[in-house]
Amino acid sequence: MTLVFTHRYLLICFLIRLTSSAVVPSQDSISLYTANDKVVILTGQNFSSIVYQSKTAWLVEFYASWCGHCQSYANTYREVAIDTWGWRTVVRVGAINCYADENGPICDQHNVAAYPTLRLIGPNSFINGSKLIHLTATDAKGVERELIKELDALQRTDRNWPNFAPIADVGLENIYSYAPPTVKLVLLIVEKQDDFTGRQIMLDFSKYHEQLVIFRASTDGKLWGQLQLNLTDIPAVFIIHSNGTTERMNTKQNMNENLGSRNLLNYAIRSYVHKSKCIDNFDDRDLEEIIHSKNALKKSEVKGTNEAQGAVIENQKLNMVDLETALSYMLRREVPRIKMIYGETYDALLHWLIVLTKYFPGRQPVMTYLKDLLSKVKQQPNGLSGKQFRELADINASNSYLPNNQIRYIYCTGSAPQYRGYPCALWLLFHTLTVSQVQTEFQNTHVTEVPSAIKGFIKYFFGCRHCSDNFMKETNELHQLDANDKNAAVVYLWKVHNHVNERLHGDETEDPQNPKIQFPSSNLCPKCRMDKTNFDSASTLDFLLKHYSKDNFDLSSVENPSESSNKKDQIPSRIDQYSMIEINHDFKQKSGLFSYLTSIVQRFSFYFLIFIVIIVLYVRRRHCKNNNKSCNDRLCSDIMDSVVKFNRRVTRYIKRAMSGSTRFFTDEDEIHRRSSIAGASYNLINSIVGSGVIGMSYAFRQSGYVAGFILLGIVAILTDYSTTILIRSGHMAKVNTYQELVYTVLGKFGFLWLSLVQFLYPFICLISYNIIIGDTVTKVLHRLWPTIPYLFQNRYIIIFLCSCFVTLPLSLYRNIAKLSQISLMGLILVIITVLILIKRGADTMSFISSEIRMVNTNLAESIGVMAFAFMCQHNSFLIFHSMSEKTLPRWRTVTLITTTVAFIFAVMYALTGYMVFGQQTEGDLLENYCHWDTLINIARLIYAINIMLTFPLECLVCRQVIEILGNKWLNFSSDRRHYIITSLIVASSVLLSLATDCLGIVLELNGLLVASSLAYILPALCYLKLRPTTMQWSSLDDFAPRRLLLSTWYRTSLLLTNVFAIEQSNQCEMNCETCRNFTINT
Repeated sequence: MTLVFTHRYLLICFLIRLTSSAVVPSQDSISLYTANDKVVILTGQNFSSIVYQSKTAWLVEFYASWCGHCQSYANTYREVAIDTWGWRTVVRVGAINCYADENGPICDQHNVAAYPTLRLIGPNSFINGSKLIHLTATDAKGVERELIKELDALQRTDRNWPNFAPIADVGLENIYSYAPPTVKLVLLIVEKQDDFTGRQIMLDFSKYHEQLVIFRASTDGKLWGQLQLNLTDIPAVFIIHSNGTTERMNTKQNMNENLGSRNLLNYAIRSYVHKSKCIDNFDDRDLEEIIHSKNALKKSEVKGTNEAQGAVIENQKLNMVDLETALSYMLRREVPRIKMIYGETYDALLHWLIVLTKYFPGRQPVMTYLKDLLSKVKQQPNGLSGKQFRELADINASNSYLPNNQIRYIYCTGSAPQYRGYPCALWLLFHTLTVSQVQTEFQNTHVTEVPSAIKGFIKYFFGCRHCSDNFMKETNELHQLDANDKNAAVVYLWKVHNHVNERLHGDETEDPQNPKIQFPSSNLCPKCRMDKTNFDSASTLDFLLKHYSKDNFDLSSVENPSESSNKKDQIPSRIDQYSMIEINHDFKQKSGLFSYLTSIVQRFSFYFLIFIVIIVLYVRRRHCKNNNKSCNDRLCSDIMDSVVKFNRRVTRYIKRAMSGSTRFFTDEDEIHRRSSIAGASYNLINSIVGSGVIGMSYAFRQSGYVAGFILLGIVAILTDYSTTILIRSGHMAKVNTYQELVYTVLGKFGFLWLSLVQFLYPFICLISYNIIIGDTVTKVLHRLWPTIPYLFQNRYIIIFLCSCFVTLPLSLYRNIAKLSQISLMGLILVIITVLILIKRGADTMSFISSEIRMVNTNLAESIGVMAFAFMCQHNSFLIFHSMSEKTLPRWRTVTLITTTVAFIFAVMYALTGYMVFGQQTEGDLLENYCHWDTLINIARLIYAINIMLTFPLECLVCRQVIEILGNKWLNFSSDRRHYIITSLIVASSVLLSLATDCLGIVLELNGLLVASSLAYILPALCYLKLRPTTMQWSSLDDFAPRRLLLSTWYRTSLLLTNVFAIEQSNQCEMNCETCRNFTINT
């Protein structure tokens, strides 16, 4: 048996090797992948024959082998190819290197503007039939999920194409009838609607589509009720027999939790097929091969290079071949990638060409070529297409010439084709231009002329978008150069380059034979170094001016026009090939307003479509809440008629969403739903950590980390105790709400005071939440997507949209128990934020010399921040009465879990910030990091989402206060009261947040006075009043509430002093940042 297995395994490996080798490019082509990577290597020669008119879809990566981000991304893409290896009857994975000369036309055809780019090309597609998949996630799982979504959207009807849509209206007894007659096994996977496990399993077994059929069912369909499952039971697999009976498959055979749900289900199905032998020619070697390949990939990632580090390049002489090769690739490949060159892009190109004509130290034919090219570009003041520019750049003459030879480097050659090369030559060109500006006699030159042109070129034309973003960050202080120092640009670029070398030293993109060093080395310039780390400024500047001067370039290897007289005749062949691939049409000049409007429409169409879909869903939900079924059917029909022309997938989604919308807010099961201990804990924890813990680092800054740790523990214990005695007081008074408790104990005056403060605190929190959402989301969207339409950069629009489509729908829930899932999602996002901060903190710590103190003097302010962050007493009654079993011991468990978990989260936030930034820590920890850091911007966006998920918890408290007042003095109907009150609360908070972005002292006093009453004073007073009259200070139940009152009075006095002292020394505009920090902390 073992021998047979070995032979079969070797045969499969041989066939795979043979199949893959059929598409291996020529030796001259460069590729980041090999035939063993399960990535089909595509070239200009085999692309059309393999990809176009293929029976399968193709996921293709367009990359450049010189691109550092592409090299880093290669292992991620290998992981995608390995994970999807079993899907190859539906989709295959390939990659093409756009840097190779023969592949250029294919990349131009697909309008590849940045590297790496992923495109999905559907089955039986023709030229220009590809569909772009945005890289929304850098990890393999994210790409695979996007791929599944796009495969689903293709809506193929082929027999081998899986139908991912869940079956909703089919009973268990009828499922088998939907399978083809050749089927031998029918499976049903039950999972959540948005889960991807079932779809992955469908693709994993897609090659057995004639014998094995897999259906999906979600938790909102008819089958969910028939199967009688719990959410903890899914994902689950059922075997559907021909007689209509079902059998649940044992998916817990392998108890290895690290496998994940996909592998567990995969293993269970394969085990069942092996035992039952129900599928002919079943071969499960794919799974073994995938596991083997993934293990090999992991080993390759951790394996250090065994090659000895090569000697650092010490060549004194530079070579002009490198500069001319870089110029040729830049002008003939990089710039033409941009489909339309106009506006800021055109200005950047013009500026770059002007700098080249002024300062490039080239030969006379090359300088004439650059001047001619600049003149031709100036003749197109309204812009031109990338294709037009390519045609201009390809024109050579005997006296105006830039070599168009095969890509080759001499000084910048690497130990492997993917190392050094073009990026090295670009740095060489940049340094040469800055030195040439100093040594060239031009009048009225500005010191930033060359660096700003370099920055413009990198921003708009450099293919590696990740590298471009990093360069923008490295040069953000360019405007601060000393205009009176003519050498400032030379020194500035040298420092930037050395900083980049330091950051990338040891990176996987580094050439192991030519490591990145702090340039120049001591051997190359002995006088430049004072010691191993410090440079002598004067000697280094002298060296740079000599090293990058025109006289230090070797011209012996450059190509002369006479040596390649046939080159000019060869160029049109590439242009003709390029023209054949492109749709042949004359470019019409688009100038002025028309061109601008066209670009806006192109960029805005996707967002506009999303906006229209959301509006339709919302109007449908509100319109049909009280209408009958005929209204539903008529409106659904109208929507289908209008949307089906654009996308059948969108239509089906809308129809499914609308089918249950009439029960969205009014279903009795949802109204009377009760939560478990876990669900109650989620809500209570989210009310603390959802928005408050991000200020814990600031609290530690005020108190020191040792004192802060102790104080945070005390605050957590006090919070646990106050929430416990609050519910215990309600139990003794036999009331169900905080207001009723105070009314019973303190009378009408206390009831009115409690109603005021219990409404005021969460309501002002809602206003502050809206302000934070508006300020944060607009900035993050602009930083993550600089080209996003202006509509989404307006804080008023963002606040309005988030309120209408996120916070208002969530706030309309009647039962706080329903929000437990939302709170759980918020806690998961908090964990993600913590991991991001740990990662960024570890990266940042070595660059910051921070002052860390064990104990600091501002203890009162620190306690205030902690206490306000742990404020959760105002919604304790709501959460307690949402529990399925409302007992004091179970509530004690909830408060203990809540304060413990909140304490852990708070400590993690505090330490990840304070240990990195020390006394420089700001109230909003995220503001300590660079505004253009993509990972931190993701954390900022997650934080804004957390704010939205915390919003309904506060809104429900406001609504309960008004409803109780309405029950006592007003006559409202239940439904009308629910919708009117909720809408008015959200609308009022939105209007006030739109009217101001600075709340200053109002927010501080709100947190100080109102929160203290809600959290500590009133619970203690009520408990003391309801206790038996025998008061003994030796009794803990008597002593603890009194101690709570005393500590609250002391803290309030101290903080009032601090607040008013701050107010006397700060104006409102300075207080805007304090307002933001305080709202975060409260």
